[in-house]
Amino acid sequence: MGLRDKLSSVSETVERLRQQASAIAEQAQQSYESAASRLERMQASRTADALLLELGGLSYLERTGRAGPAERDRMAAITRELEASERAGTPVRVTPATPSAPGATGAVPRGVGEEPSTQGEAAGSAAPVEPDDAQANPLPEGSYGAPGGDQQAD
Repeated sequence: MGLRDKLSSVSETVERLRQQASAIAEQAQQSYESAASRLERMQASRTADALLLELGGLSYLERTGRAGPAERDRMAAITRELEASERAGTPVRVTPATPSAPGATGAVPRGVGEEPSTQGEAAGSAAPVEPDDAQANPLPEGSYGAPGGDQQAD
């Protein structure tokens, strides 16, 4: 084998390695983009969950007659944030308090005029709760819905 043959063989090997490296780099870039997209979706979903939790607490305060103008303004702002999130493609899902509740899908109906879910109908049709002496004080921040919280025995 002459020098030309050896150089040709080395050149072919280098070219093959270059092509393989390029393919590996492209695959790595695609994997990175996919992971970044999944992370972004997960972060958006967690943000929506946190907004729904806050909205639920504020809604409770409103239904028990303890929400003031600042709480109503915050409810409106949260609703706008959730609507923008949905328009951007993040599904807004409600986690039922009782995971095994019959008919609980967790889906929030989209659009004006759509039929609300069974959960929404039940929540929307109930009359506002009048606070009694035991409920007259607002809940401490962040403790509403906390498992193992203090509960009054009837």
